[in-house]
Amino acid sequence: MGSNEITITAVSGVTDKCILHIPSQTDIGGTVKYFNIGSGMTREITVEANLNGIDYRHTPGSGVGSCTGGSSTTGNWNFKAVLTGESFSSSHVGVFLTTA
Repeated sequence: MGSNEITITAVSGVTDKCILHIPSQTDIGGTVKYFNIGSGMTREITVEANLNGIDYRHTPGSGVGSCTGGSSTTGNWNFKAVLTGESFSSSHVGVFLTTA
């Protein structure tokens, strides 16, 4: 497993059921959008991504319900995340994007 790889393990109880490997990508499609939300000390950044054409492989775990091994170059990853700021004293700090 390379250092430029996201590895996600699906676990049931204490048994690994499937391990997903997403290596560095060089040619994917889709969109990523950023939005400022809130104001002052409660400012945050929302990130929305709809990506496609992602290369991945999955290795089987063990036991009943484990996945089979395989790979694809047509994976999709859709997510929404909120980025917040926090000081060393655990106080919320407003963060925002500006345009150049």
